[in-house]
Amino acid sequence: MNKIFVKILNIIVMLMAITIFAYMWTTNQFRNVNFSYIMIFVLLFGVIHTLRFVRMYLIILEEKIAFLNFFKIYVKTTFVGFLLPFKSGELYKMVCIGDEISNLSMGILSVIIDRIFDMYILVAIMVPYELMIYKNLSVLSTLVLVVMIFITFMFLSFPSFYKYTNKFFMLNSSSKKSIVILELCEAMNNYYSIIKKLLDGRWGMLSTLTIFIWIIEFLEINALALMLNDNRGVKYFIDYLNYAFSLNNNALLSTYIILGSALMMVIVIIIYSMAHLYSRGAQKNA
Repeated sequence: MNKIFVKILNIIVMLMAITIFAYMWTTNQFRNVNFSYIMIFVLLFGVIHTLRFVRMYLIILEEKIAFLNFFKIYVKTTFVGFLLPFKSGELYKMVCIGDEISNLSMGILSVIIDRIFDMYILVAIMVPYELMIYKNLSVLSTLVLVVMIFITFMFLSFPSFYKYTNKFFMLNSSSKKSIVILELCEAMNNYYSIIKKLLDGRWGMLSTLTIFIWIIEFLEINALALMLNDNRGVKYFIDYLNYAFSLNNNALLSTYIILGSALMMVIVIIIYSMAHLYSRGAQKNA
């Protein structure tokens, strides 16, 4: 991947994120906030992102990225992800990981897999809750459920589909269209092989980490709700999820974004400062 492009992208994206953060910080008045719960929120926030970092590192473990390098990627892309609209921070994460391992396809698929594990657990939470409480599913929950069923079906059925399609077109057709179809199937099989490589032997660990992540996320959102003097519990958590997925903001989500990005920005500054000082020290010793 072009290093100059990546450097320019880093500068542009970080400037955008910092600008958005500054605007949100100055326009949010933090009215009626009970800061006695702030340490609980900070502690849970740290635990969640430690688990998220470990989960992401497990997915790309075989790429052998240096631990510190990947941690730097994680903190800066998470900071950006908090602030950029329409989940576009995930695209930035794909580019950063792809650049680090010199394989953009692997970067894209690793982030998609990470998001899919979150979606499975969220479906397991949101669908039963809405059916029990509201007796029907929201449009958002229905859409997420359909997408997850479709992804699962496609992943499980692809090997037999690939085998049958290859056999059929190789034995029964030699036209240009059949060659194009065979090439498309081969490309799809390459992506399928990458996904299997990223998940091989790690399904259980990734699923377990995701469950713990969302249990702690629930506790964190409740701590945040108490900071805002609201004790609606599970309903507040479901509202938070709905707002997050619908790309709209409410008081809870806005406060979460501001506090979360502020904490992550502090971590980014500390990590990159330490890395810079370590690099300068190593150069002097050399």
